[in-house]
Amino acid sequence: FLDIVNNKRKVYVESDYDVDGLMSGLVIKDGLTELGVNPLMYKYTERTHVIDRLAIQECIQNSCDYFIVVDAGTNCSGILDLLANYNIKAIILDHHSVDMLYEDFSENIAIINTEIENKLGDTKYELSAGALCFTVMDLLYSALGKPQPIKLAAYATVSLFSDSMSMRSLLNRSIYYLAKSMLPEELPAPVKYFMTE
Repeated sequence: FLDIVNNKRKVYVESDYDVDGLMSGLVIKDGLTELGVNPLMYKYTERTHVIDRLAIQECIQNSCDYFIVVDAGTNCSGILDLLANYNIKAIILDHHSVDMLYEDFSENIAIINTEIENKLGDTKYELSAGALCFTVMDLLYSALGKPQPIKLAAYATVSLFSDSMSMRSLLNRSIYYLAKSMLPEELPAPVKYFMTE
């Protein structure tokens, strides 16, 4: 992500079609846009929980440097390996169960999956994909010396509730309270519109 921002790389984002996927995609899109990168977003063609081959084709046709897939993709590493032929790097941010470990992925793929993390460590993460994406963006902003991206916490909070994640988690509660600190008029337009309607 530092390479993307510092070198203004061309980015293509695909997210799962559900609410958590949409919120994850908006966290990445709005977060990077605020940092001067304008990602291309995949427009859904069908309801699926896996990477759409059309998204891969569009990423290649647009000569992107990175393909970011959120709330999906962990079980699709094979299709992502195609991107290496075009010098496109893949980033997966996911929270779905998978029978793989990080070493099972090619060097072309950077991945954070909370279920893999749960297998590897003592900490048990109960994050939605949107909350995971917010956590990554929050760390990115901190590394760049930028103020905390509070508006993105609203998307993450919607995703936490849409995926029925436990709010016993201190991390999940901190995201919720960060979002609650905003005035209604400060909410991102998609959330504000949804709340109004």
